Amino acid sequence: LTSKFVAEALQKDAAQVLVYLMTTGFVHPILKFMDVSSDRLQPAVALALATHVASVVSPPYSRPFVEGMAAFLHKPVVLENLQPEKLSDEKRSNLKRLCSDFSKEVPGVLSDKKLLA
Repeated sequence: LTSKFVAEALQKDAAQVLVYLMTTGFVHPILKFMDVSSDRLQPAVALALATHVASVVSPPYSRPFVEGMAAFLHKPVVLENLQPEKLSDEKRSNLKRLCSDFSKEVPGVLSDKKLLA
């Protein structure tokens, strides 16, 4: 196994734990961690983290959550990998719903065309 493969697998496991922690109430510390560590994430892991969060959250959202997740979604590691062929229909739908909800909750929080499509 290559070290890149192992690193990606470990990051995907960690991403699942992070999302679990978010669902148990540790939202803001996890968002802060996502913000400061995004440049060290493998692209597939960053995208998996974004789509996994999108699959488990629902309104109403707090403004800090919307702003924190929107900041993460605007990170280059996420935006550069938002390609239809990299997402299943379900993941694409969840992400689209989340972005739509965010745009309604906090107008202007999402500015990239990929997130508003």
